[in-house]
Amino acid sequence: MERAKVLGAWQTINYSEVPEWDKVALELTGGGVDHVLDVGGATTMAQSINALRTGGTVSMDGFLSGLTIPEFDVTSILQKAATIRGSQVGNREHFENMNRAIFRHRLHPVIDRYSRSAESAKPSHFWLKENSISVKSSFKYK
Repeated sequence: MERAKVLGAWQTINYSEVPEWDKVALELTGGGVDHVLDVGGATTMAQSINALRTGGTVSMDGFLSGLTIPEFDVTSILQKAATIRGSQVGNREHFENMNRAIFRHRLHPVIDRYSRSAESAKPSHFWLKENSISVKSSFKYK
């Protein structure tokens, strides 16, 4: 959460400390957020939609809790006029296009840790598993 603040977030909500994070997001924003990046899947989709403003978007980028939402009522999608967008990793052409765009627009991805060998990467792999899915680590192997 502190890393998000350093990068410019004006508010953060830890979902593991605040089970009803969607309601807090609605309160903080006075009506909902523009965009939710949902990596949870089945158990978080309803909250992600609830946290949206009217016309907001949920980008589903994972399914850590599963793929199937039993007896899901789509009314909330209609009421929010929400866009639900699935994403995928893509193919080599997508990867090359992404890299050209990163270069052209001088984007700088946030990389929390950088490892130059498999041996030095072991602590980083453990750190990712134990701490965060919100940052990127870069591993360079030869």
